[in-house]
Amino acid sequence: MSARAGAQELEGAFIFGSRNLSCEVSNAPGQMYSVVLHSSPASVAYDSQRGWGYEVLVPGNTSRGGYGQFGPFDDSPNGRAAFADNSCPTEIYDSFIGAKNFMAQCDEFIAGDRETPCSEAGLAPEGIIFRVDVPNGFYRFVGAFGSADNRHTSRILIENGGQGVPDMITDDHVVLVNNFDQAEHCPGTFARVGFGCKLPPEGNGPQFIDMDEDGYLSEDGPASAIIEVTEGYVRMHQLQGNSNGGACGARDPNGGNAVLLELWRVEDEAGGGFLVGLDRSFNPAPYSPGQAVAVNLDVSNVLGSTTVAETFPDGWTVVEASGAVVEGNTLTFTIDVDSVIEYTVRSPAGQCGANTFSALLTPEGGCESGSSSSVACEPEGCGLRSSGGPSRMLQIGPIDLGAQAGPACDDSGRLGTTDYLSDGETTESSILLEEGDEVLPDFGGEAGGAGVGFAVNANLNPGALDGVLSVWAAETDANGYIDYNLPGNIGDPVDDYVVYSLTYLENTTGDCLDTILEVGSDDAVKVILNGSMIHLNSVCRGMPAYGGGDMVPATLQSGGNVLLIAVVERGGGTGVRLAVRDTGGQPLVDGSILASCTPPADFARAVSVTRTIDAPSPVEPESEINVVLDVSGVDAPVSVVETFPESLEVIDDGGGQVEGNTITFNVEVDGEVIYVLALPEGDCPFETAEFSGSFAAENACGSTVRGEARVGCVQPPCEPDPEAPEAELVAAFVFGVHFDMCTSPNDEGFEYTIVRQEGPDSVAYDEGRGWGYEVTAPGDASRAGYGQFGPFDDSPNDRNIFVGACPEAVYDSFIGAKDFPSICNAQVAGDPDIPCVEAGIPASGLVFRIDLPDNGLYRFVAAVGDAGNPHAHTVVVEDGGEGPPSELGQNELALLVQNFDQNQQTTGQVRADCLGCGVFARVGFDDKVPPMGDGIAPDPQFVNYDSDGLATPNCPDSPFLEVTEGYIRLYQLQGNANVGPGSKSNGTVVDANGGDMVLLEVWRIDDGGGPPPLPDEVCDNGIDDDEDGDTDCDDADCSDEESCQEPAEDLFRRGDADANGAMQLTDAVFVLLYLFSGGGEPPCMEASDADNNGALQLTDAVYVLLYLFSGGDAPPAPGAAECGADTGDVDLGCGTYDTCGA
Repeated sequence: MSARAGAQELEGAFIFGSRNLSCEVSNAPGQMYSVVLHSSPASVAYDSQRGWGYEVLVPGNTSRGGYGQFGPFDDSPNGRAAFADNSCPTEIYDSFIGAKNFMAQCDEFIAGDRETPCSEAGLAPEGIIFRVDVPNGFYRFVGAFGSADNRHTSRILIENGGQGVPDMITDDHVVLVNNFDQAEHCPGTFARVGFGCKLPPEGNGPQFIDMDEDGYLSEDGPASAIIEVTEGYVRMHQLQGNSNGGACGARDPNGGNAVLLELWRVEDEAGGGFLVGLDRSFNPAPYSPGQAVAVNLDVSNVLGSTTVAETFPDGWTVVEASGAVVEGNTLTFTIDVDSVIEYTVRSPAGQCGANTFSALLTPEGGCESGSSSSVACEPEGCGLRSSGGPSRMLQIGPIDLGAQAGPACDDSGRLGTTDYLSDGETTESSILLEEGDEVLPDFGGEAGGAGVGFAVNANLNPGALDGVLSVWAAETDANGYIDYNLPGNIGDPVDDYVVYSLTYLENTTGDCLDTILEVGSDDAVKVILNGSMIHLNSVCRGMPAYGGGDMVPATLQSGGNVLLIAVVERGGGTGVRLAVRDTGGQPLVDGSILASCTPPADFARAVSVTRTIDAPSPVEPESEINVVLDVSGVDAPVSVVETFPESLEVIDDGGGQVEGNTITFNVEVDGEVIYVLALPEGDCPFETAEFSGSFAAENACGSTVRGEARVGCVQPPCEPDPEAPEAELVAAFVFGVHFDMCTSPNDEGFEYTIVRQEGPDSVAYDEGRGWGYEVTAPGDASRAGYGQFGPFDDSPNDRNIFVGACPEAVYDSFIGAKDFPSICNAQVAGDPDIPCVEAGIPASGLVFRIDLPDNGLYRFVAAVGDAGNPHAHTVVVEDGGEGPPSELGQNELALLVQNFDQNQQTTGQVRADCLGCGVFARVGFDDKVPPMGDGIAPDPQFVNYDSDGLATPNCPDSPFLEVTEGYIRLYQLQGNANVGPGSKSNGTVVDANGGDMVLLEVWRIDDGGGPPPLPDEVCDNGIDDDEDGDTDCDDADCSDEESCQEPAEDLFRRGDADANGAMQLTDAVFVLLYLFSGGGEPPCMEASDADNNGALQLTDAVYVLLYLFSGGDAPPAPGAAECGADTGDVDLGCGTYDTCGA
């Protein structure tokens, strides 16, 4: 790219990481950043055609998923969620590309101090190298380096040309960042490189530390070094830094993180302008709500008249303006020399509010720039911090679960329905406690759990041996996070317990207030507001970053509200986070919500209606669905209106009033309302359908019925066809990481062959055993050696979701593909259902070959999908064939699955925030299908596929394939992947991997057992009876049918009006008598039209006479002497003309 800016020309602009963004270069309007997209080794490798990429430093190294060839490359995608603003330019700073796992340690004890680079302390420089091809000339740079949420350390150099590993760097280089340690400067703060008025874009949240021309910290704005390029390219060395603990935490030795880089060709070093520096400090810091805070602005590099427009947070008030012009919450100062400005403002009383201060600096003749910083607040008691998180929360626990928490880390599915605090009267829905209170749950009776759990900190529950829980309080960090593993809390290691966090939120607005509660947890979590469960997430996970937790909509009633959060710990680290946000996602710290650890004096349970669908998932035609509405918090009559799918019939209205597909209930006391629906006979009326509901009650804030809302439908298990031909199972495979030997339910005793992913050799095609993946990319050593098979997913993919033995265990693993070279989605393909290949995208995926005992007719049983992620899949079987997937289609094909996108499915039982997880495409025939689950949730769910590879609500119907080559090839291909209701993170994140094979059976069909013969074509019914694409007479089968014959053409001699076989004088007379004297009609009107003008006229008689006696033109075709058909545009018809024969 190239954009002229006076004496400066932009020659390259890059953003790094896993965000595929489209962001404009603010320093060169109209130009866009190139994305160095961390999606695969091939996507980031140096490419001479595009002129940029990471250099291969360790050829043949397949570690780190193939990234090891670039050196100590950080193979994690590093996509963060630290900044709430998910748009350009802020989102640029939520990702990076860096290095990790350096060979040697580098810290102050090795280097002698905290600033000396590792290489100057005698260590070989380690890192990765990014090459950019540029025209020769002088260059300066704009850049940002660091991590949004880790304490990494980075050292960044730019070399003129060069080759080899970092240890071979020449002296012809400049330093952009000498040593930037985020343990000292904190995550979310970046080393900033720039010059003149050219800076990295600021965004909303990232903070910056400026680097000078030698790569050291600068108080006068950034000043990039200048280098002369003579080799036609530069190399950016992203190196290990001197890493130490600091004010922001312990050392994290990873680093060399590049976020953004711009390369500017310049004519001189002036850079076009200067920056004014500003350093802001606060006293006191931290402050308390209602306290006056003195703000000092140290303004430097002032070269002339400069305006400083300082904006303080909303809700603060001016105490001392120090001569500034005050307008709203902005103070404007004008200075001519370096100055220290001090002003005083007062923070809002009662609760920590907004705490970010910002300034706009406008120097005469210089560059306009901004500066912002935040001051820490220490709230009173358990109040909200400026992040929206309480400073302290009450804790109850740990409570021992008595067993492992289960595969979903939710007490084996019991978290959402179990009260771990109840003593028979007081429950988790009615509990009001304060620090020091005691709770005596009825463990083993009314309360879940096995008793008070062990805590390393023995002071938490002194009465633990007697089953008594004491209410204790835990401090949060600046973002509302409590780490239970800290010694002052529960301590580590303690596993398989549940712990409650309790806080009281006062809504001061006098009305209902819609909010978003950000809830983070490690692991599973449920949220109870005013006695009603409003959120459940059964998930095994680490603590999400601030801004990346579960966003739970919550309506707070006026006055007191009780918020109870239960977290299950399965193992490892654990904790909880709470941040109260407004509906726009910003911290709600304007005083409308006050947090406390003191129970409200006036508290009423909120009205809540929760729906449970009591039926198998999915249901079958003719089955019944019991819908249970649990209504609580009823102090006055509540009207509940339920809307159910239109195709369902009401069997029992439960005392409600039915109108169409709605039922209205009037409820006066707490309890359950149950109504019963039934599916019609015959085929499923839907694949999935939704319920919805609302309620109205006096003083009720919420109005939406929560809980289960979807139901799926499938046809009942297929019955065997007594007339079906014999079928023989000749091969059966399960794919992935399996250790149990399972047998096919379709052929008792036939064991599945395990395609076990334990190395490239274990899955490669082997002629001796007659199966395996074909090498389609010879010599590709990426993906730990799996790259030879194409875009092979080298992850072992062992989900441990469907716990148990065969047959359900087979669905916990698969072999599939990832990191496809092209994007395939609705935008590219034009439609979300079109297979990628049909949209013109080259077929990409894996090829699994199976040698068969005999040629003949075959059908298939298969399961395709992923238990833990919603992928998209296309699966095809070919008779023989060779080459990569791009050669697909040389021989006959059977389409098992044309396009199956798990993102569009909603029946999964695996995760509440991923309804497409654990839903599989099912291929089968007659009564032969993949094995079912064990009936205990979570179970694998299925979508059936027909003989054309399309989804069907009916029984699966595998296509037939006539095998003539002695082997088949199974193509596991990229699917058309789009965000849908089944996507991860509650339908917001698409996963484009796919082609995942779980199970395959190959069945030989006896002769005569092919598809039933199609009927013969009926030639006059308007239907393509034999399904060959041609209808009625257009079908070749009808060529001899009398009704399809073309009528015989009339033959005649032109000008022979009397049809006697020759053109004579009598023919002219015949025409004249007919036209003017009432003579008889010519037997062949077309023969009488001698001039072939489409009409019988006087001119025809004249034409004949001129031809016969005056040398006139011969009659048009067919002429006077030869018999033939009409060639004119108008056919006058020919009734009788017998002299031309039959």
